[in-house]
Amino acid sequence: MSSPYRKPFTLPNDPVDRFEVRWWQIGFVANQAIPRPARAVYYVRATPSEVDPDLGEGAVDFLDQWAIYEGRRLVGRTSNGWAVAWDGYHWNDCFATWAEAVVAIESRTISALGRARAEVEALEAVLEQNRALSRIDPPEALLEAASDAAEHRARLGVRR
Repeated sequence: MSSPYRKPFTLPNDPVDRFEVRWWQIGFVANQAIPRPARAVYYVRATPSEVDPDLGEGAVDFLDQWAIYEGRRLVGRTSNGWAVAWDGYHWNDCFATWAEAVVAIESRTISALGRARAEVEALEAVLEQNRALSRIDPPEALLEAASDAAEHRARLGVRR
């Protein structure tokens, strides 16, 4: 498992125009965790159409910024330049390789399965307690209380 604040890539010390970094992140499709490719490209100066041909008129130039992509889709941009943009970013679901992402998904699935099994065992214990109740006669006091309640409802004209 990766550290929550450890980037899954390294950067050169000095900015490099159009430098690209790639990583894998855990995404979800219909409640199913899957590894998804992500990447970022650094631009010293670029027009919106250079970054993504789908960016329309009025989009602002990229100046000392990273363009962030999920797959091929541009999903955002950073601010604060070359390295500062990544400080404090939460990398907990991001991995350098596909294999690391798959291992993380498997580990999380095994943990979830353990929690689900514990919940099933707890429900089975409750079910067994309920079944045990059906095998015994109710205490006389409960029968009297139920009878008194039925009589009280009848006097009030309440139907069930």
